Amino acid sequence: MNYEQSRAELKHFISCSQKEELEFNIWAVITKEDLLLIGLCGYYKNNNEEYEIAFRLRKSFWGKGFGLEMTQGLLHYLSQKSHIKSLVAYAANQNKGSLKILRKLMIQVDKPSGKAEHKFSFDISNIK
Repeated sequence: MNYEQSRAELKHFISCSQKEELEFNIWAVITKEDLLLIGLCGYYKNNNEEYEIAFRLRKSFWGKGFGLEMTQGLLHYLSQKSHIKSLVAYAANQNKGSLKILRKLMIQVDKPSGKAEHKFSFDISNIK
């Protein structure tokens, strides 16, 4: 995601978080040592009525294990929410890091042929 896309998504997240009727939960991700903001993660009910997970990291933190750690933590947290049975995630073709994480933790259900993004699903009951 480039700067303008990130800015537009942030505005969308802020707008959605202010609507009480939406189930929209996005949290800041910070380092333990110095409380530096390095990204965000969360879940929300998307326009298709699916519970979708989202995670973003500052580029300087890519490839250091933070994405996998926060996605595993998010899946574990959501396994404690009894009303959520399954999750989805979407990742763009060019987002190799996210694709690697999602392929490790979730099941790819839609492999694009000419599409811009991949779709993954996760059954909450798989977490023990």
